[in-house]
Amino acid sequence: MERTVEGREAAETEMNRVEMDKNMFEVYCQLACSEQDICDLFGGVDHKTLDEWCQKTYGMAFEQIYRKKVSPVKLALRKNQLLLSKTSSMMAIFLGKNMLGQSDHPEPPVGENIIRESNEQMLALADLINRPLPVRTIEQLTAGGEKKAETGQAGSDKAANAGQMTGRGGGG
Repeated sequence: MERTVEGREAAETEMNRVEMDKNMFEVYCQLACSEQDICDLFGGVDHKTLDEWCQKTYGMAFEQIYRKKVSPVKLALRKNQLLLSKTSSMMAIFLGKNMLGQSDHPEPPVGENIIRESNEQMLALADLINRPLPVRTIEQLTAGGEKKAETGQAGSDKAANAGQMTGRGGGG
């Protein structure tokens, strides 16, 4: 317990040694200075001393009083930014990205059309894998071989190709 008393006495001595002005503290908060900045601006007091001074002066911890004092400033800044966004496209873009989650590279919307098109593409690819097109020579295509490929011959070619692809039966 003696350490606590000695620690408090040292902190009180430091508070008495360094004049901590309430008005200046509030100005520093309104400028959104960090806790370290405020400690430094009051002559290099430590965080514990600043917190104890806030308890003694305001009846609250530093974080509580800081939040209370900086909130109106943040609100005014937001208001000014929103007003500026009416005339400044850069500010409108900044606020859109930060407040609305907008991006320069938006993800494509996920809707029924996109899902349907993706499914159709996957089915078409699966169909090509499972039933590959028959291999035809130029002669077959130009000399009426096309009709031959469309008839029964094409069916047996497909069966042979399918067997080769899966490793089962089929010609060779």
